[in-house]
Amino acid sequence: MRQRIETIAALPLDFNCLKEHLNIEHDFDDRRIAATAWAAIGHIEDETNRTFAPATYTETLAGFPCKITLDYPPVTTLESITYYDSDNELVTIDTDDLYQVHGTQKSDVYHKTAWPATFNRPDAVTITWNAGETRLPAQIEQAVKLLVAAWNENREAEITGTIATQMGLGLDRVLLKWRVRPYA
Repeated sequence: MRQRIETIAALPLDFNCLKEHLNIEHDFDDRRIAATAWAAIGHIEDETNRTFAPATYTETLAGFPCKITLDYPPVTTLESITYYDSDNELVTIDTDDLYQVHGTQKSDVYHKTAWPATFNRPDAVTITWNAGETRLPAQIEQAVKLLVAAWNENREAEITGTIATQMGLGLDRVLLKWRVRPYA
């Protein structure tokens, strides 16, 4: 089971530039705008299967596969791999015994010799890694601005008396090249 266990608290974009994009000069809406920006980043991460705000992930496995695939690129560091050995004792693998192959879609981790035997339990292996950007790429920052502006203008679920249109080419085009495609 994979889960995001921590996200860094600072927005990975210039908040003043976001407010300028929204034509907002006062500061009494800052908390709402920041929350909307975090929601936009989360939406973009879900749409692209990538991590843009720095985060820590953990995944548990019942045993070692041939390779361990770390999703939600870009992977910045492999923090640790722990496992329960055949005596059901918790052991940490030395990262010098591993090598990683980083790609734009995923990162794979291999053992230099062979993965050790594990005790038969559903959480036999735990992998912890960090992913994300310290600063959003320019295209993703633009996508965040598009979403925040749209959500700022239309804060309610229903709007009457207007013609609804999608952001269309704007958001879809910006996110297209960033999407992680399914792989085997």
